Amino acid sequence: MGFFCDNKTVTLFNRFYDGERERWYPTLLTEVDLVVTKGANVAQNGVTDSDTAKLYVDDTALPKKYLPPLVYAGQEHPEAYMTFTEAKDFFVEGDATSQDTERSNFFDYMRKQYDNIFKIVSVERYEDILPHFEVGGK
Repeated sequence: MGFFCDNKTVTLFNRFYDGERERWYPTLLTEVDLVVTKGANVAQNGVTDSDTAKLYVDDTALPKKYLPPLVYAGQEHPEAYMTFTEAKDFFVEGDATSQDTERSNFFDYMRKQYDNIFKIVSVERYEDILPHFEVGGK
C-alpha cells in the first residue's frame, strides 16, 4: 500500500512516433489515486466538458522504468518503458490494455469508449520523503 488512497487502476497510453507513424503503448498502473472533478463550462455554442483529473502515482510502484519524455522519444524499444508527456499521452480509468492501439485516430476512438479519459496537461515529480508523480488531466 502506498501513500495515497491507492485504490484505482488506470491505463496510461504513451504516444510514440517512429518516423513513419504514430504508435500507442499501454501501461497498466494499479494502486494509484485518481481524483476526478466533474464540471461543465458554458461556452458561446453550448456546454463543453470541463472534467479534470489528478493522478497520483507512487514512484516505488511503477510497472516499467520511467524515462523523461525526450529520453523516451529516442528509445529503440519504447514499449519497455513509460513516461508522462504533456499534450501527447493520455490515461483512462480502468484496464484498457486490450484495446487495439493500431486503430487510426486512436485517442478519438478511445474518447468514445470511456467516460474517464484524460489527456495529460501537467506533470510534477516529487522526489522527497514521498516520491511520486502528480499528473494532471483534462
